[in-house]
Amino acid sequence: MTGDGEITRRSFLQVAGATLGTVLVTSPGRLWAQQARRLSIATGGTGGVFYVLGGGIANMLTKNLPNTKVTAEATAAAVDNCKLIGARKADLAFSPGDVLYDAYVGQEEFKSKIPVRTLLVSYANYIHFVASEGAGIKSMPDLRGKRVSLGAPGSGTDRVRCREHRE
Repeated sequence: MTGDGEITRRSFLQVAGATLGTVLVTSPGRLWAQQARRLSIATGGTGGVFYVLGGGIANMLTKNLPNTKVTAEATAAAVDNCKLIGARKADLAFSPGDVLYDAYVGQEEFKSKIPVRTLLVSYANYIHFVASEGAGIKSMPDLRGKRVSLGAPGSGTDRVRCREHRE
């Protein structure tokens, strides 16, 4: 210190060096050993688009978030994904908007409200119905009595069938 109360560069460096030395001697692990975080993305079945997208997002996040390992988890689909978020067994999840809304307000398959939030819209999730030419199917009512694949139970597309039976 100078006579007028100012700190000199030399005094500052001595105090800073002593402080740093004390920190290094008393707790060196705190400076370098940051705890690795693990995040889980609930996706869908391994044959579905959400599993592939989840794997890509997991890889990107793992590469760009320091000390973070992100994994894509195969699940039973959208309804299960929201329930996993509610149970804190997943950190992120894929879900179409209608399933997410039902989870948020606690209706349909959800007995209580789940505090979910939308982070991003990955793509417009339209359901396409296709039929073989010559099957005699020109509109949705023509599907009555036909064998139709709507995806895994609890998936967003499976809910179309569930709603049809409720109406």
